[in-house]
Amino acid sequence: MITNGKKIKELARAQFDKNKFFTMSGTWIAENSSLNTKGAPREIIEIAGKRFECRHIDIHLILYEFFTNFGSVLDRVTYEIDMLYDLRITLKERHWSTLIREKPYLEKLGVKDRDLADLLKDYAGKLQVATRYRNRIVHDGIIRIDTDISIKGLKVMLAQDPNDDASPMNVDAIELCKEVKYNLLGLLDKSYKLMLQRIQNHGNPPW
Repeated sequence: MITNGKKIKELARAQFDKNKFFTMSGTWIAENSSLNTKGAPREIIEIAGKRFECRHIDIHLILYEFFTNFGSVLDRVTYEIDMLYDLRITLKERHWSTLIREKPYLEKLGVKDRDLADLLKDYAGKLQVATRYRNRIVHDGIIRIDTDISIKGLKVMLAQDPNDDASPMNVDAIELCKEVKYNLLGLLDKSYKLMLQRIQNHGNPPW
């Protein structure tokens, strides 16, 4: 009897959400991850004598939740910077990509707070790859996933180019998410520190 995918989803989520690696006393026992079974790729694995069905849709949903939250945080930071520094980005365009890519807004911010503008430019580069994966997963549907489950734990690989599923599958999704989380927290810590310093030096916003 095959246990449903809930357990394997919990194990996968533990890695993505808590950055912890679990160990398994089991081996890879069946299907190639590229095969379709009842409409969804899967593997059957054995952990401590029990068989589990791992569907790629569960892993995709975890990635989807991670990257949608990632994008929402960036958009929220953009909103607050827009309000504090009176950049006057229109409501429809008030997104991270607009702030970073549209010169008038970043230049206007640079005139008011050069340190913050430079910080955003720096982190825009660090988060560029993550932003591409976010846009691919959120806007263009199911992304190709390769998995390997062994005594070392769960390994989820993504395409090197998120917009080309034929590109090499050499991006470790768990390591990518760790790096994204690290950089996102760095952006939040440093940007809010600069904004608080500005309040102390120049009084209440908007500036």
